[in-house]
Amino acid sequence: MPRPGDFICRDIIDAPVFAIRQKDKSIKAFSNVCLHRSACLLSGDGHVSRISCPYHSWTYELDGRLIGAPFMQETAGFETKNYSLNELACEVWEGFIYVALGSKPTSIAGQLTDLTSLIGDFRIADYVPVFAEEETWDTNWKCLVENFMDVYHLHRVHRKFVQQSTDRPKSRRQSVPGWRCISPITTFRMRKGQDRCRRTRKIRGCKVRTGCGPG
Repeated sequence: MPRPGDFICRDIIDAPVFAIRQKDKSIKAFSNVCLHRSACLLSGDGHVSRISCPYHSWTYELDGRLIGAPFMQETAGFETKNYSLNELACEVWEGFIYVALGSKPTSIAGQLTDLTSLIGDFRIADYVPVFAEEETWDTNWKCLVENFMDVYHLHRVHRKFVQQSTDRPKSRRQSVPGWRCISPITTFRMRKGQDRCRRTRKIRGCKVRTGCGPG
């Protein structure tokens, strides 16, 4: 998301959210819901100069302020300056965008201090996407998740990877209460209410920007 107006949309449980680059290069996150009739404002990943609702054309600035509401000037007492999208807690750590639905979550950087020192040399914050592809798997999602959690098969199925990783420090996934990462390299989605469902995996190939960061 290098340019002001670049955005990504994700769902945190059942809550649609989006993160968007601001004009001052910061990133803000909002509920992906129009204030008027709760229509979804944005979808997927992309770029906008302003956020416009596809239902009634309510329009918002990148910082969430309502700046346009057709015909609402005929409503007594209505002023666009009194309305803004619901802003969510948002923090960027090592290039990953974290969003929290809670109002005052503990800072994520402080909770991941040990992990920062472990992965800092990989310069993940300097990665830029070079390709994206999408796969759909017709599978039982529980088996898929269990396979990703299982490490016992690595020595056989992913032997080369294990050999290349033996000299690296061991780490474990750290739980960060209240926060959800919405910008991983690989994401999974599933349909609700189905044991067997189609799973879509989005893969982003990345490379490190040259001329930035340490080294």
